[in-house]
Amino acid sequence: MKSRDFYTYTGIRIYFSNVGRGHKASMYNVFIQLYTAMLILYLIFFFLLNFQNFINRALIGGAKLITDFLMLHFYREKKHYSSMKQVETKDMND
Repeated sequence: MKSRDFYTYTGIRIYFSNVGRGHKASMYNVFIQLYTAMLILYLIFFFLLNFQNFINRALIGGAKLITDFLMLHFYREKKHYSSMKQVETKDMND
């Protein structure tokens, strides 16, 4: 004797479809996403967990250091990023 299974589902069915073209990933966007992720972690630790002040400063400082290191050493346009990091201005001493 053969048997079969019968399943009944109830509820709302949500169907997602995504269409697009693939292309080479942009290193700039990758760095921005990493920095954003680290900043969100910082905000979670700061507001939800209420860690001590020095831990919060270390998290955001670490995010800045890692992003700067990656942008200065691995980004394709590192010379452009480096030149825009510090902009020389005229001397303000009068």
